[in-house]
Amino acid sequence: FVKGSLADGVAQTTESRDRDFSIRRNVLFSLWSAAYCGSAQHYIFNVLFTRLYGSATTVRIALIKALSDSLVATPLLGIPIYYLCKPIIEDTGSPLDGIREYGDIFTSFYFKPSMVWVPAHVVTFTVVPQKLRIAWTATVSVGWLSFVSYFANQGAAGQSELGR
Repeated sequence: FVKGSLADGVAQTTESRDRDFSIRRNVLFSLWSAAYCGSAQHYIFNVLFTRLYGSATTVRIALIKALSDSLVATPLLGIPIYYLCKPIIEDTGSPLDGIREYGDIFTSFYFKPSMVWVPAHVVTFTVVPQKLRIAWTATVSVGWLSFVSYFANQGAAGQSELGR
């Protein structure tokens, strides 16, 4: 929760000095971060991926896990959950509106997480002990979440959408 709040705070302060800080947006981002980046990723990384691919820490297995996260879990689960929540907390529409918004930027956004997360998760799954994987991921994700928060809200500022 705190990491998401910090990341969104960084994004909001760099976006525009003309806009007031949005507590609603900060709460949304924080809740999504706590739910997905903490709880769901623990299950995906430490339970599901171990069941699917084993517990070996070889570069090959790490790359498979990193690609599974970057090309499947994040764009098809993590980010859609964020976009489902976004219109409700910001009081700008329905969850369906959020999914439509994500659908509009999906193709331009799909590979962007891979530029950060594939290298980061090769480290996650080869070097970082299992009990520290979520803490490591949390450290890397402060920068990533700032990026997501900043670009996901460019449309609200009348600028380009995430990934465009």
